Amino acid sequence: MRTLSVIIVNWNTCNLLEQCLRSLLETKQAIDFEIIVVDNASQDSSLEMLSGYPQVVVIENDTNVGFAVANNQGMCIARGQSFLLLNSDAIVTDHALATMASFMRAHPEAGALGCKLLNRDRTLQRSCGMFPTLFTEFLDQTMLHVIFPIYKLGYWDYSDVREVDWVTGACMLMRRQAVKEIGGLDENIYMFCEDIDWCYRLRKAGWKVFYTPKAEVMHLKGQSSESVLPRMLVIDQQSTYYFFGKHYSCWHVQALRLVTSLGVIVRSVFWAAKWLSQDSRAKAKERLRAYQQILYRTWMDHDYVWAGRGATTNAGGF
Repeated sequence: MRTLSVIIVNWNTCNLLEQCLRSLLETKQAIDFEIIVVDNASQDSSLEMLSGYPQVVVIENDTNVGFAVANNQGMCIARGQSFLLLNSDAIVTDHALATMASFMRAHPEAGALGCKLLNRDRTLQRSCGMFPTLFTEFLDQTMLHVIFPIYKLGYWDYSDVREVDWVTGACMLMRRQAVKEIGGLDENIYMFCEDIDWCYRLRKAGWKVFYTPKAEVMHLKGQSSESVLPRMLVIDQQSTYYFFGKHYSCWHVQALRLVTSLGVIVRSVFWAAKWLSQDSRAKAKERLRAYQQILYRTWMDHDYVWAGRGATTNAGGF
């Protein structure tokens, strides 16, 4: 069995994916690892590019099955003692993999581990935090998170090892034993919140989730979803409803509907002002269209809001 299996889900990010693969294969990584790429029916030249990397195991999907299903597919064939979920728009630095694997060996209580994520200009990217609550959602929806950045621990400089509620799936190391115990990512979640749900289940089962600054990965962030932004905003909110419905009470979900509606109004006013000032008009129009759809589905689409109530984790073949 290998020490580590790196699993990358790709959708139309050929150039970024190749950059990610090169960082894995060309940087110094004193560790035995394999790379598995799950391609979600890319229409660019991703598969052609991957043919030039015979050492990479490739799974080709006929449709875009989403982040959770694709990662579960990769984990089902992985041979590593731990699974590293890594975004295709990530660049791994020297010794990052070995550092993370070493941390897991030294902390047998750790079910999951995140590392320091950096933006392209090497500024900090906040990559872990506390589980979402009505309070954190209120701050986020009303844009008060800019002043009170509690959800992603904005009061902390990310410079020391710390136990946290969740770490982002953009670069998340999971212990195989923990995955066997709690199952893989919930396939009912198409995108967003699947990493938070995974960490929630992990901690509920008695495992711990850690962040370490000793391993660094550059994350270019949101490259594949930026082209379909309105749809992603709608899916993001749906995933939040699902998480609340699955793990919290009915009144939490009802309250979230009110908080979301308030947030839609606040954000719509903000982006309408941008549209009127002719500042980023195209982007403002997309945002406003998405917020309109979120508000409509919040009150008129039962499944959009309540799919998580009574839901059990659907995690593939684990």
